[in-house]
Amino acid sequence: MADEPDQAPDRYRRQSPLSHVQAIDAPVLLLQGEADQRCPLGQAEELFARLVRIGHAEARMVIFPGGTHHVSSTGRPSHREAFYRHLADWVSERSRSSDKPDTAYAVSEAEGVKSKDRTKSRQSPTTMREAAK
Repeated sequence: MADEPDQAPDRYRRQSPLSHVQAIDAPVLLLQGEADQRCPLGQAEELFARLVRIGHAEARMVIFPGGTHHVSSTGRPSHREAFYRHLADWVSERSRSSDKPDTAYAVSEAEGVKSKDRTKSRQSPTTMREAAK
């Protein structure tokens, strides 16, 4: 877009994913580098928070500390492995069954990677720690 957000706020608002979050009905996986300058962490957190607030059934956010926009290709080896493991697990979980998981909102930390998972249940938050592989 040629204009800055303060010069064309209505156009930016219309094109923002946040303006259309109510229409999202597919599971959402956000894989985010903490130091991403192209797509700042705050934008991913805002989308994830909005999905949680509206009660979106399946949303997961994985944050890679120190990771950039290219975390999957040039990030730390442990982050690259975790990036593709989270992606493969996400696809695998959804292709095994048509049933949506009914687990609690969870926060996990593994190999320096932080993940927030929001699925159907509205149970209280739990903390899990996975052993590094």
